Amino acid sequence: MSATKHYLTAYSAVNAALWGTVFVRAVSALRNHGPAEVYDNVGEFTKWTQTIIVLDFVHVLFGFVRTSLLTVLFQSFSRLFLVWAICPLSPSATVSPFYTSMLVSWSIAEVVRYTYYVLSALSPTGTPPPWLVWARYNFFFVLYITGASSEWVCMWLRWRELGGWDGLKGARGLLQGGGIGEGVKGREASTVVYWIVTVMLVAWPVFFPNQYLHMMRLRRKMMRGKKKA
Repeated sequence: MSATKHYLTAYSAVNAALWGTVFVRAVSALRNHGPAEVYDNVGEFTKWTQTIIVLDFVHVLFGFVRTSLLTVLFQSFSRLFLVWAICPLSPSATVSPFYTSMLVSWSIAEVVRYTYYVLSALSPTGTPPPWLVWARYNFFFVLYITGASSEWVCMWLRWRELGGWDGLKGARGLLQGGGIGEGVKGREASTVVYWIVTVMLVAWPVFFPNQYLHMMRLRRKMMRGKKKA
């Protein structure tokens, strides 16, 4: 096994353990206290666990893995934006059941994905156990939908806090006012966040089907390979 493969295997093992921790802590908080306490219990831990995804981007750039750079960029930016700019600043999102369903969807998907990578690397044949192959290429049917829809709702809740449709009018007026004065710096920062959230709310239904179809194509390819074997 090459040094790069050793590194990627260790990287995947660490990620599987971290996301497993997110799942256990989120479910435990949900069971013991309800969805309103999930963020306080695991929100900060999730933020830093998710931030590690930046290394996925580095791996693609250096050719460590063969995957679509656009796919990694979209997933990286959207999740990082959620854990850094949406959820920590949104009281309604963090107490919502959709925050919990987002974390549960992310954590299950990531535990399966990274465990798949680890066991593939450690297997003499390069193939993980059949049950894990099945989980990798079938769980996404549900997890992608629950995860993406929960992300969208969390952003929508933050969008409402920023003013919703009324915020759109205010943001347009601020942009047309020109000049950056000391008295409006806070408003301008909110305006930037407002426009990013608005764009992402519109973009989500556009980009999600492409991600979903990409996984379906991978699944068909894998299933055909299994039948031939």
